[in-house]
Amino acid sequence: MKRSLHKKKLLVIDDDSSVLFAFRKIFGKSGFQIDTSGTFDEAIEYIDKNIYQLIITDLGFSETINEAGIAISHYAKEKLPGVKIILWTGMDVSCISEKAREAKIDLCLLKPVSPNVIQSLVENLHFI
Repeated sequence: MKRSLHKKKLLVIDDDSSVLFAFRKIFGKSGFQIDTSGTFDEAIEYIDKNIYQLIITDLGFSETINEAGIAISHYAKEKLPGVKIILWTGMDVSCISEKAREAKIDLCLLKPVSPNVIQSLVENLHFI
């Protein structure tokens, strides 16, 4: 399967369409090529077909897969060596810190976090 390579390519995974819209709007203006996904299967398909420098994922975006963000992170780190991953969640981050370390997640954030704040973190911490 052929993968496309684009500079500053970002995948955002969340089941809230308003969150995905906000990320597209904010990161799109900053020159990122952004893909968004609301489902586990769609996210896997994007990862299989593209090379991302950064993935931002919600922890619990799937009703059928517990801690889907962790599962996506494991998969992405295997398929895309060097990809950076930001995981965000509404639950206490300390509850998942060990799993996040095992999945090699680069940064965990507690919701609510605005896309503007995440954009600033991405740029200032040189995630891409």
